[in-house]
Amino acid sequence: MALDIYCWLTYRMSYLHKLTEIPWSALQMQFGADYAIQGQGPRDFKKKFLHHLRSVLVLYPEAHVEDGERGLLLKPSRPHVVKLPPVLPRLKASPIPEPLLLPLPPLPLTDAPHLKTSTYERAKKAAPGWDIYELERQWREWIINKEPPKKPDAAFIAFCRKKATAGKVNTR
Repeated sequence: MALDIYCWLTYRMSYLHKLTEIPWSALQMQFGADYAIQGQGPRDFKKKFLHHLRSVLVLYPEAHVEDGERGLLLKPSRPHVVKLPPVLPRLKASPIPEPLLLPLPPLPLTDAPHLKTSTYERAKKAAPGWDIYELERQWREWIINKEPPKKPDAAFIAFCRKKATAGKVNTR
């Protein structure tokens, strides 16, 4: 987690121009997927995050951060990685065309079930050769208008297994 925090903090400080408070819930979604959303989970995540943040600040003492009222308070700081000037001037028209990347529609973050990290490994076994993250996107799209499953990890594994089985039937 410390390496993830360092990378995120280094990037975030490179463009931060005003005081910003990042809610703990947003940080937990990004860095603490294995922690429960309710009960003791947010407190455990915050404690572990701050522990790792202290070790990051040993390497990056210029980062001005503190525990805020509702989240992590980021204050404009000197970037840890200095931007180098370009060696060659940028061309107005690139000789190599950029690939066209179409953004996927964003998934709603509220009330979306969180999956354990181990679930992804189990899903890979349930649907070998399939893109598990694409299957997750399809599963989340499918359950969006349904009642949230009581056991989201088991429901996702079953979804992957069903997709993989249907795929085998269709390819023959």
